[in-house]
Amino acid sequence: WAYARMGRGLRVAPHFFVSSPGIGHGHGVGVKHEQDAAGQPHRVHPKPHDLASVALRFRDESRRQEVLVKRRWIAIAASGALALSLAACGGSDDAATDPTTATDAPTAALDTELDETISVINACSTYFAFDLKMSEAKGASDARKKKKRDLLAEMKGLSDQLVLGTEEAYISGDLPESALINANRIQRNLSRVPNKDGIDGIKRPQMKRIETSASRIERSCEAAGDMLPQANLDARAAA
Repeated sequence: WAYARMGRGLRVAPHFFVSSPGIGHGHGVGVKHEQDAAGQPHRVHPKPHDLASVALRFRDESRRQEVLVKRRWIAIAASGALALSLAACGGSDDAATDPTTATDAPTAALDTELDETISVINACSTYFAFDLKMSEAKGASDARKKKKRDLLAEMKGLSDQLVLGTEEAYISGDLPESALINANRIQRNLSRVPNKDGIDGIKRPQMKRIETSASRIERSCEAAGDMLPQANLDARAAA
């Protein structure tokens, strides 16, 4: 129970006393002012239905305020989420509309990426190295004995690797059996040359057989898609 702050206390229903704009001047909700026969104002106790209507209006106003507050916070949250979403999308749009695209990149970089994706058969890589050494040996006729012995040792070592590589390529199906047969022929001809003689110990018939077997391996690599590099062509021209 609450009491109105007026001259005499007026009992009203609990939680339902609401001050009107005129409070402080002797006016309150739920209090009626009438004049008696002499023209003097006097207070009249409100009727029960008047108090009920005041309580309903107070409840409705409270609910309305709660709904407005909730809607305001929902709007703020939605606007914040929208701003973040636009910011994220904005970065993607900028990247998509950026005039500098992948097509503008230098072709050299593209070629590098393509070269990295192309894998050369291991046996063919070994053959290319052996072919370079063959060209070097042909142009080293005036080299010192030690240089010629070193060249022979390197050629023998590469021929051993070539046999192993072509055997693996034959097993995996990358190269035909003929590549392995010709690699064995190269190894066998070089093994007959004494180490102390160096490349001078390779006789002409032996060199002819080595070159024939080498050319057959080269054709097998070309058929598999591994072409002779330009460096090998240049070395052959310079020999």
